[in-house]
Amino acid sequence: MGRWVTSVASTAYNLAGDIELRPNLMKSVVVAHTLSGKKNSISETIRNSLQNGNAQKQRRFFRWAKDNYDYGLPEGSLGGEIAVDDAVVRAGLLPSLSLASNQHLILDEAFIDDGEAGFWVEAWIEQNYPDIAVDDYIFSYDYSTNEIVIEVTGHGTHRVNAHADLIWASNRNYGRQLLYVTYRIVTETATGLSNTGTVYYTYRLGSGNVSFDTLISASTDIGEFYPAIPLRIDNVAVDDSNFSGDYANIKKAYKKYMGSSIEPILETFEDHDDIGDMDHIFVVPGVALNTSEAIAQEYLYKFFNMLKDDQLSSKADFRAYENRNYDQRKANITWRRWNEGLKNSHHPLHGTTEPASPEVPGSPPLSALTIKMADMDEFNLKLSWAYIEESLHAGNARTYDGTTRSKLNPGQFWITKGSPLNISYSRSFWSGGELRTETQSVDYARVYLFEQTGRLTYKKLELCGLEHTNYVYGSHAVRMNASDALDEEEESAFLIPLHQPTVKELGLVKNNQLTTANSYVLINSAEHRKKKWYETGAFKVIVFVIGIVLAVFTAGGSLAAAGGLLGVNAAVSLALGFAVGSTIGLVVAAVVNQIAAMIIGALVMSAAKGVFGEKAGAIIGAIVSIGLSAGINGLNYGDGFMSGINSLLSPEKLLALTNAVGSAYTDWLAIDTAEIYERIDELEDTYEGKEEELQKLADSMLGMTNGELDPIMFTNIPESLGENPETFLARTLMTPSDMLEISNALIEKMPEITLDLDPAMV
Repeated sequence: MGRWVTSVASTAYNLAGDIELRPNLMKSVVVAHTLSGKKNSISETIRNSLQNGNAQKQRRFFRWAKDNYDYGLPEGSLGGEIAVDDAVVRAGLLPSLSLASNQHLILDEAFIDDGEAGFWVEAWIEQNYPDIAVDDYIFSYDYSTNEIVIEVTGHGTHRVNAHADLIWASNRNYGRQLLYVTYRIVTETATGLSNTGTVYYTYRLGSGNVSFDTLISASTDIGEFYPAIPLRIDNVAVDDSNFSGDYANIKKAYKKYMGSSIEPILETFEDHDDIGDMDHIFVVPGVALNTSEAIAQEYLYKFFNMLKDDQLSSKADFRAYENRNYDQRKANITWRRWNEGLKNSHHPLHGTTEPASPEVPGSPPLSALTIKMADMDEFNLKLSWAYIEESLHAGNARTYDGTTRSKLNPGQFWITKGSPLNISYSRSFWSGGELRTETQSVDYARVYLFEQTGRLTYKKLELCGLEHTNYVYGSHAVRMNASDALDEEEESAFLIPLHQPTVKELGLVKNNQLTTANSYVLINSAEHRKKKWYETGAFKVIVFVIGIVLAVFTAGGSLAAAGGLLGVNAAVSLALGFAVGSTIGLVVAAVVNQIAAMIIGALVMSAAKGVFGEKAGAIIGAIVSIGLSAGINGLNYGDGFMSGINSLLSPEKLLALTNAVGSAYTDWLAIDTAEIYERIDELEDTYEGKEEELQKLADSMLGMTNGELDPIMFTNIPESLGENPETFLARTLMTPSDMLEISNALIEKMPEITLDLDPAMV
């Protein structure tokens, strides 16, 4: 089975961008509240952020999609890919074979699957090119003509009509499955054994064979998955005239889920040089198996733990399958020894009764979760596994295998690879007058999910044989096991769709954090690519913009509601000519408000000096500049500009600001003085240039990092606030009576302050 090569590929990209750029939600909310100067409490801000954040937006999208999305919600069906018992297959085949007494049925392989073209390709190769190497051919299935296209190295391309069973089972809308069997008929003669060669047989499950139909497994509905949103289907964008009846609904779904218009991302894809290779493109709510997001790892643990309770195969079932393989290998050795004695009259087993035929145990018992959209065949995923088992352990999960790593704290989760489980079997047969033996070996990948439940206790979720199948065209699929997915450096296309009951189990706080990293673009293509197309410039731009959408919903859930001197960002965005709700417009408006605040800070400094003189004016200007974000908010909330300033000039806040700015200034002065002495000794002639370089480094270090504002930047850069050493000394030596005098002066000289302000401020 492993030699069946397909020509499809799949790539996924997290719309939140690189993990280093994703915000910590709660930290961002606290910082935003601190800098905003809002009158409500921090608890109110946090509550509003949770209630109006992206978690609630995604839930609203899910509820809307239930009744209003034309493609509906995905169907989740948990069933089994049960072990195919040799006795069942033998009972189903023998009545139609009519074997003679000296003939024996040898089963080589038996499994259940949907339409799998590779089975017939293998039969065709064996018939036409029996000596060819397993890597010397590839194939594809042409669904338009129902032909299998086989490319044989050195022998050209061949088109073979698809078998009727393949056509029947390739329609995945009906859940059709086939029993695949390979077998040989061995005939015993006086001179030895002969066989028919491999026979390839298929049966449509449910078509009337009493023995075979017992292999049909029951299934359980696992619903409530978030739906995929198509951007491109069958090499056609959804805004094409072919989708005229669906586009409006798709556009609305995208808007509800992403919070932005669908047109920019469609345009970006269409402008890409490799767009012709991108057959299907979807926005998929989900989590990559190899995610490094802490909350996403917790989601994975809870999701697979949920599947454990309904799985159709267990660890005990798999161990029984291992034992059957062990018994088969022993039986094959016994049968081979008996065969070696057939031609040797001196052999101790010559003339003895033939031992039991060493049948191949077939496939192990597997569980399978199929997630598909009934009205969108192009989106179809399957998760299959041998077993999921949870166990409780003492110690720390990071040292589960004796390796010393950084330890987990209670409540933390972790995912890692385990050693694979190897299953092997052998078969012996006569070929060309010689007794030959063939050995097959299969590795079942294992991964572990850990939850540190206490300081010295943890839970381990063992997932054996976990495999992800992404059906691109019919049965033409990209298959990936869990171990390979964890080896990928970037987030893998091994996607676990978002499951609403599991999401709810996380709670609102964790769910809000999860929304910063649970949206992917999934691209399915008909060709492998060496270069990751999404690394090109055009796509990086749109990913950045979309990343902003996911990162700026903090502090109440809306960038539009935030504001500055010029008003709320939504109003400023509209005034600048951007569309209502435009993400780019809101971002630009936020920047404009920040620039306006800096300009006003300089104007306040100048005006204060004109009214109060150099001493008091410099002090007042520095204080107002430090608290500018809070003072200006007085305008936004209708309290007036002077009200904002007065709120900063209470004795309590003046003392607090003195401590903060004084500490920052002391730190800065020490660093700056040491730098000056060093420059005097070493590079006196280049002092000015090096000072500029130092300032650039300081700006870089004290700027924005990881999507969060650093509040220290408002206290650790005193010179940018207009405070010189003389001002610092004057302010720190102020007495309470001086503070009272300044506060009274603000009231008495209100007209002078207003008239002296630059017209641009008014």
